[in-house]
Amino acid sequence: MALLSKRSRRVKSPNDKSTKMAPMAVRERGATAVCASVFLVALAIRLIAARELWQLPLVRTPKLDSAEYLSWARRLAAGDFSWPVVSQHGPGYPLFLAAWLAIGSGSPPFAIAVQAVVGALTATLVAAIARDSFGDGAALAAGLVYVLYAPAIYVDVALLSEGLLLFLLTLALLLLGRAENLWRGPFRPVSAALKGPPHFVIASAGVALGCAILVRPTAVVVASACAMWLLVQRSRNAAAILVVTCAVVIAPAVAKNWSVSRTLSLQGYGGLNVYIGNSPQQSGRPTFRLGGAWDALNAEPSRAGITDPAAQDRYYLRKTLSEIRRQPIAYLRLLAAKLVWLVQAEEIRDSHSFYFFADRGRSGLDRNRSAESLALQRRRHRHRSASLSGERIV
Repeated sequence: MALLSKRSRRVKSPNDKSTKMAPMAVRERGATAVCASVFLVALAIRLIAARELWQLPLVRTPKLDSAEYLSWARRLAAGDFSWPVVSQHGPGYPLFLAAWLAIGSGSPPFAIAVQAVVGALTATLVAAIARDSFGDGAALAAGLVYVLYAPAIYVDVALLSEGLLLFLLTLALLLLGRAENLWRGPFRPVSAALKGPPHFVIASAGVALGCAILVRPTAVVVASACAMWLLVQRSRNAAAILVVTCAVVIAPAVAKNWSVSRTLSLQGYGGLNVYIGNSPQQSGRPTFRLGGAWDALNAEPSRAGITDPAAQDRYYLRKTLSEIRRQPIAYLRLLAAKLVWLVQAEEIRDSHSFYFFADRGRSGLDRNRSAESLALQRRRHRHRSASLSGERIV
């Protein structure tokens, strides 16, 4: 009886490590199950959407940005590493696409299938971020919202850079959150896969942000905000690590661009895009594409005798600032309108509308909307008519 009593006391001891570890192991298995479920559902939906979209002639014969990305990627996959004098896009996505075209014998559907996997990983990262902050329930909800958000489904399986960009930015934010958890104390269980010294995790986030800048140079805004957060919340060393690792990643592309075009910009037409988005005489949206207004605007510097790409960028910047100085009230109204466009449900595109594709899938998976965009169903006929007009032009 004495021996039995001792065993009972030992099992019930609050200092028994196995007693403490059991709930943690259960929570870790629950978190893994949530993330795995989000990944599998996201992957299935994106693969089905990719298969259906590929049946459309407009997708099988890419236009606009997709055609430019695919053309550059095919040259890279064939071993042609010549650098454009004026790069219409950042080099990150063409390099990514070229790698998978080379592996997949030049097959765009193979590359799109890989992008579906990347999109599913993005959904998993969203769930992991929510799990770190709010628990398993929030992780499942956040992950499924992203999984079913129709524009995200489309960009994840389109020959466009946004899907890869979202993955890299989400990864960077997850890593920074994990570094913050390391500073504060022990991780939540789901973070075990990324344990390590905080500065190593920050360096990894810097690499992800550098890759994001190569994909879409405007990601430098996000990288700057992250560096500022580290500077304010943590230390100059932490911010410096993020900045240096980010700079190391983009340095080769910047050096190559400088050697070819004598400009540090990774993507051309920056001045033109600034004008389109910020001129108080315009709507702030890419309504110029395509048509006579685009041709006229794009030809303005050439008509003025300006042929150097960097000088053309400066021309549009001066034009933008001049119009803002002349019409400051109109510019403030434009900023207010752009703020509304930022937070409302409808997604603005500079190429083919998302809503054009929503009516053309047989399964209806690409018609899914997150809660805030369900009201757009009432306006689908307007988008359909506009898209059909665009289809006739193309």
